[in-house]
Amino acid sequence: MSVSYKIDKFSEIDDGGTAKMLIGFQCKNSVDDSVLIIDKKVNVVADKTDNAYTQEALAAAQSEIDAWVLDGANVGKTWNADSNSLEG
Repeated sequence: MSVSYKIDKFSEIDDGGTAKMLIGFQCKNSVDDSVLIIDKKVNVVADKTDNAYTQEALAAAQSEIDAWVLDGANVGKTWNADSNSLEG
């Protein structure tokens, strides 16, 4: 299975007096087309590129994305009672 990432949000916000970039990802599972929307805030730094903000936000979200992938690993499979196993 693979996950594709589409930027869902990308804007500078004020987070309690601190400038942050709010970056949202729409993560799509290629197997069942399920979608996870996840947002992360990263600190604004002078001269930091959009790619660097995106990489930092994705790194911060990765454990939650990995957990979502694992949670859905058996969704859509068929339970074979004769062999006591998941199929598909």
